[in-house]
Amino acid sequence: GIIILLCPFFIIPFISIIFAYIIEYIRRYIKQRRKKQNQIQYLSMIIIISRSSNQTRLSAGI
Repeated sequence: GIIILLCPFFIIPFISIIFAYIIEYIRRYIKQRRKKQNQIQYLSMIIIISRSSNQTRLSAGI
């Protein structure tokens, strides 16, 4: 019975540590991807902005 009671106290920190590692790994991965995809993302942002501005012009009737 004692082991069962102590289990959550060991499992919870273990899970939190695993999550912390996973989050850190994902952050590093995103940073690496961002360096490569920065220019692509910038271009896609410009395209999206231009499209949205065109749509607003059309809806306004200009």
